[in-house]
Amino acid sequence: MNMNRHLNHFKKPVLPSIFISIWPLFGLYLGLQMGSLFALIIGSLLGGLQYRQWRRYQRAQYIEQYAIPLYLLHDLRRDYQLDSAQLPIIERGFKDFCLIHLDQPNQLHNMPSKAVDALWHGLILDTRSYTQFCQRAFGKMLHHRPSVNMQALSRSSQLNALNATWRGACKLQHIRPQAAHTLPFLFMLDQSVTWPDGQYYALDQLNNLLRYGDYSGTGEDAEFSCVLDLSDCQSFGSDSSNDGSDGGSDCGGGCGD
Repeated sequence: MNMNRHLNHFKKPVLPSIFISIWPLFGLYLGLQMGSLFALIIGSLLGGLQYRQWRRYQRAQYIEQYAIPLYLLHDLRRDYQLDSAQLPIIERGFKDFCLIHLDQPNQLHNMPSKAVDALWHGLILDTRSYTQFCQRAFGKMLHHRPSVNMQALSRSSQLNALNATWRGACKLQHIRPQAAHTLPFLFMLDQSVTWPDGQYYALDQLNNLLRYGDYSGTGEDAEFSCVLDLSDCQSFGSDSSNDGSDGGSDCGGGCGD
C-alpha cells in the first residue's frame, strides 16, 4: 500500500517568510520611487500570491506534523479491536483527508473511508483540541455534515462530492484521476485495515462511475459528508468481498468536511 505523498502543490514559496511579511511596504516604496501606480499594483499582487502560498505551505506542514492524541488512538484500537500496525494507516488517511480540504476549501466532498471517519468523529468530541487544530490547519472550522443531510442531496451533487474527493486523493499521489491505474490511498484504506463493514472499491467500476461526472461542485462551503447513498450504484459498496457481487448502495464512506 503506497503511502508516499507528492506535496508539490503545497511547496515552499521562493521568498523567505520575513520578506513576504514586509513585501507590501517594499511594493509601496518601489511604486513611490518609480512614480508608477502599475508597479505598486504588480508588487502588491506578487506579494499577495507569495503570502497565500506561504500560508498554504505552513498549514500543510502543520497537518503533516500533527500528532493525533494518544488517548484517541488507544480508544480507536480498543473499540474496533485494531492492532498497532493499523493505527498509522488510519492516521495517514485522516491527514490525506485534511490535505484534500486544504487544497479544495470550497468544494463539497464525500469521505470514502469509514476507518478515517471513526477517527475524525473521535477527534471532534474533544472540542477544544479540534477547534485549535482546525484554526491552525485551515484558518476556520472544518464542519461536519451528517449522512442524513448528504443523502438529501441530488444524485449529481453526491457524485460531484465523491468526484472531488477522488481527484484530491489522486492529486496527492500523482495519479491521473481520468485514467487511474490504481486506487489512491484513501480509497483503499478500509480494505487495507480490514475495517468492519468498511468501504471497498473496485477501480474499473469507480472509474466508470466518475469519468463523466459534472465536476462543477455545489458552491457550498467545505463540508465533508457522511455516507454517500446512490440508489442505483450497485457495482461496489461496503461489503467485504469487493467483487461487486453484492455492492449495496453505500458508495461513500464515513463523514467528511
